[in-house]
Amino acid sequence: MTNISNQNTADKGGKFVPGCIVALKSAVEFVDGSYDSDDLFVVLRNHHCGVTIIANGVPLTVANADIRLATDAERAAGTRSAQESS
Repeated sequence: MTNISNQNTADKGGKFVPGCIVALKSAVEFVDGSYDSDDLFVVLRNHHCGVTIIANGVPLTVANADIRLATDAERAAGTRSAQESS
C-alpha cells in the first residue's frame, strides 16, 4: 500500500481549486472580444485547459496564466487592487 504522503501530487489541479477567490491579472482575450474587470471571482471548476469562473452570471474558462489568487486586502475590499493587477 502506498502512503498518501508519498504520492506524487504534481499537476493535480494546482493552486486554483473550487471555491478559491481569484483576480484577473489583465484583460482576458476571447475570440469575440476581451474581458477586463476589477471584480474578484470564485473558481467553479479546474480543467486541464484552465479554470472556470463566473463573470456577470456567465461561466468563463480562463487560462491559469490569466488569473492569480486574490490577496487578503483584496478579499476584504471586494475588488482587485491596482498595484496587484500586474
